[in-house]
Amino acid sequence: MENRLKNPLNVTVSCFRNCVTADHPRPVNLLTWLTSDKYANKVAAIRKITDKAERDKMKKQLPAITPSGTFNYRSEERFCRHSGLFQFDIDKKDNEHLANYADLKAQFRKLANVAYCGLSVSGTGYWGLVPIAEPEKHKEHFSALLRDFATLGIQLDPAP
Repeated sequence: MENRLKNPLNVTVSCFRNCVTADHPRPVNLLTWLTSDKYANKVAAIRKITDKAERDKMKKQLPAITPSGTFNYRSEERFCRHSGLFQFDIDKKDNEHLANYADLKAQFRKLANVAYCGLSVSGTGYWGLVPIAEPEKHKEHFSALLRDFATLGIQLDPAP
């Protein structure tokens, strides 16, 4: 139990009905969310869909979390509390030049400053979470990470 308390993922974030719904969020524990298999069957089904439009339609039916904090409405102005984390996304279409793309998840998991790295719902991209010491400088931290990854030849989604 003590490790769970010290885990940077053991924070409250907001969960919305789906990625297009902006109101009525509910609080969820991020660590519990990430380790739950509640939506595993739906994600597995989405990953089998080859048509991108159909896959995107199905993804929009899943609940969506805001890993950087809690909101009472999903907008920057309605932000309530920072989680101490920021999210990064890596899309395959932007990084097809990488010979080791399939190994990125394993490589990111070895980095001390990456608290989480997993496959996207589609199964073709990656997303991760990085703890930050100064949440009030969220945008500055993210800009620095964009630059750091760019020096490695990795293009992050600029708006995760």
